Amino acid sequence: MNKSIENLDNHYIICGAGDTGINVINQFKRWEVDFIVIEKSEEAAKELEELNVLYYLGDATKEEVLLKAGIKKAKGLISALSSDAENVFIVLTARQVNPDIFIISRFNERSTRNKLLHAGANRVVSPDEIGGKKMAQLMISPNVQFFVDNIIDAKSMSINMEEVVVHEGSTLIGKTLRQADI
Repeated sequence: MNKSIENLDNHYIICGAGDTGINVINQFKRWEVDFIVIEKSEEAAKELEELNVLYYLGDATKEEVLLKAGIKKAKGLISALSSDAENVFIVLTARQVNPDIFIISRFNERSTRNKLLHAGANRVVSPDEIGGKKMAQLMISPNVQFFVDNIIDAKSMSINMEEVVVHEGSTLIGKTLRQADI
């Protein structure tokens, strides 16, 4: 496993394999992206082993653990721990070690949102906020939400959405998708 970790490059790091982290892991596995999970619970590590997931057993708030997970070569980090304080500390450390890494962090308390952004997170996510929005959407327009969910889970459908960067000077600038004919 250490050799596999050393060979990682341009990968993602997931800190925490709790309820939020395991959902991220399942999506990353579906999309077949390179990632490593940092988890301090031996029980959760056993589950990761059963899922055939690359992981490092350790405390993600420790700089040396982030370094072992290849943070200097990683392109992204998701801090999905249940503790806001630990997430803030991970974001601060990750940003210090790799100023170019894209960081997404979970938060629970509303007051933590700005602290995480100030600490260096690019994006912050509240599972409670997302859950509340989803529940409201399902109640108000269940059919639309069903359609959107199926678009998101498009791996099993013939629809596939990806982000594409349109560079300066491209013939696509200012055109609609239909006009671009792609």
